[in-house]
Amino acid sequence: MRTKDQRFSESCWKAVSAAKTAQQIDPEYVSRARSFPALIHHAGLCQALAFLESKGPDLYKQHLQQVAVENEIIDEEETLIEKSQEAAMPAYLVLTRRVMDVAQWLSRSVNALVEPDENGGNNQ
Repeated sequence: MRTKDQRFSESCWKAVSAAKTAQQIDPEYVSRARSFPALIHHAGLCQALAFLESKGPDLYKQHLQQVAVENEIIDEEETLIEKSQEAAMPAYLVLTRRVMDVAQWLSRSVNALVEPDENGGNNQ
């Protein structure tokens, strides 16, 4: 049986490597992937997801949602922001921890797959 981290790692790696192969990763994606875990930590899950919503449709938000569905954090018809707004406190805390784990794995995948100079030398 695989651990939760192994499942998250595999899902995130596949999403980021497919986007890299399709040349869809831009400097904004890299920046968002590297900074989103800190945003969750400092502002909270609801506020961090609201920030993502305010940016409109983007690949990072799509990957976050996709990995959450693949790993049964949310149902396919739900969105992360809806789930976080409707969750009771204990469920919200669990959801926050799981989304934080996914965000960290997305960040690790980006750091491993994207060369610093591929995105303007940004090596944050």
